[in-house]
Amino acid sequence: MSRAGSWRRIALGVFPIVGLAAITPILANVLRIVRAYPSDPDGNTVAYLILLALAVSAVVYDWPIAHAARDRPGDLRRSRLELLLGALPTELPRAWAGLLFVGAALTWTLLNYRVDSVYTTPDTDSYASVGEAGLRSQAFWAGERPPTVPLVLRIFGLSTEVLNDPSSFPHHARVFTQFQSILSAAAFIVLGLAVASHVRHWWLKACALAIVAAFGMTMDVSQWNRMLTSESLSTSFLSLWIALWLVALHAWREGNHLSTLRRVALGLGLGVLGVLYSFARDANAFLLLALSIALALGLASRRVRAHTAVRAYLALTVFLAGVFLLQYGLMGRAGRWVVPLANVLHERILPSEEGRSFLAAAGLRVEVLPAGILSSDCGDDCDEFHLQLMVSKGGRVLLDWIRLSGKATYLRYLASHLSRAFMEPAANAEELLSGDPTEYRNRAYPDPQSALHLRNIFYPRSTGVVLFWAAALLLGMIAMLFTEPPRIAALIPLILLLTAYPLMLVVWHGDAAEVERHATQIGFQVRLALWMGTVIGLDCLWTRGFARRKVRESSDTALTRQ
Repeated sequence: MSRAGSWRRIALGVFPIVGLAAITPILANVLRIVRAYPSDPDGNTVAYLILLALAVSAVVYDWPIAHAARDRPGDLRRSRLELLLGALPTELPRAWAGLLFVGAALTWTLLNYRVDSVYTTPDTDSYASVGEAGLRSQAFWAGERPPTVPLVLRIFGLSTEVLNDPSSFPHHARVFTQFQSILSAAAFIVLGLAVASHVRHWWLKACALAIVAAFGMTMDVSQWNRMLTSESLSTSFLSLWIALWLVALHAWREGNHLSTLRRVALGLGLGVLGVLYSFARDANAFLLLALSIALALGLASRRVRAHTAVRAYLALTVFLAGVFLLQYGLMGRAGRWVVPLANVLHERILPSEEGRSFLAAAGLRVEVLPAGILSSDCGDDCDEFHLQLMVSKGGRVLLDWIRLSGKATYLRYLASHLSRAFMEPAANAEELLSGDPTEYRNRAYPDPQSALHLRNIFYPRSTGVVLFWAAALLLGMIAMLFTEPPRIAALIPLILLLTAYPLMLVVWHGDAAEVERHATQIGFQVRLALWMGTVIGLDCLWTRGFARRKVRESSDTALTRQ
């Protein structure tokens, strides 16, 4: 029997037994501490071990040593490790590493899940109320809230009756928030794999997988999983949608080699996820609008117009624009913009003499508005303002005027102060990009030290660092599009960064209440794009350097032979 055959029999016989014997007590101890986490003092140690397991499994998953061992002839040149891994079935080390990676990500998600208790807001009742309407009714599609979150709440049985029932609410809320946590973890694992598929060097593939997964496990992202609001589902659907766009870029490169079935499945997936994401929050529709504009601009490229899939490209562009127009129309019919606009008038326009004069000239009876509406001094709690808005005579006058001519007047006001309106999001970039949403958390325990360390590394809070990083990366990604062959994967983080400021304009001018929460996804989107762009950029630089080194070696070899 050959030496390789002996190693194969040893590997197949010993590897599973040793692996199971080693993992069983480790899992038992981890589960014991997880149940007590984070009150157990050993919890942080286990958390750091989980992060180590995440990193190691990502490396092993993308480590090409098993394939290299098969490709290199001659047993004498192989190390024992290469012989052992090379003797195993090709996918066995990857399968074990993949299982370990998924297990570590889910375990960390469970750790974060235990830090907070379930949190509801007044918005939760309105989501549940919309979910109780008939699926074909106007109240569902053009109700108080967009339909994605109400639909999911309906699936999990979270009606307004359950929300107000102390006996049944904890169970339903726990099941729903656990679903959000698992969906979030799965979304970032899928996104990490999608980013890694566009990276050529194995160690950067491992970095892409681990970084994206760790980014999704930061408290800034995962804290929303315990809340019955729209943020968690919105970020999960966005992550899955970005992953599918990365898959679509692979399909675009394949061209005619892609089967019709895969094209249809890819188109349906992009459409369904785009709709679910857009209808999770009204502001999300503007990302679809920006993306449809970017796709339309892409038609200026001769390569795009000459591609075999240009019809699908056009259909997707029109579809995204159509979804935006549909959602914008439903939002207008439901009047979901009325109260946000009242918040803007109350906070930013009515307190100034200039603003009151402008609105009075547009037909608003400013003299009948109570002081509670004219003053912007409501602090963190504007319940008194909303109460007066709904029950007082002046509040009814304001709401009626807003429905009649408020939107057109507000747009004219912004146009008359165009430079200020355009620069206000930049002046408030700290609040929009790095706002602190922890006030919405219902903490059961203080944040563990391990979670704080993970946050500081993968979700930088400094707005200056984020802006400098974004400026440098934008230049790099534009350069990557002009390399040969162009790195079309750089389009995804590039579009995410370029659409950030338009979304900041929409969020800032769309509502003056809870700006930090409404802008949470912008900060998420920017930081995710930075990590994606950095990994893809490093891979591009490494590939170009490797190619130049190969050219020099070939030239030296040719000169030596001469």
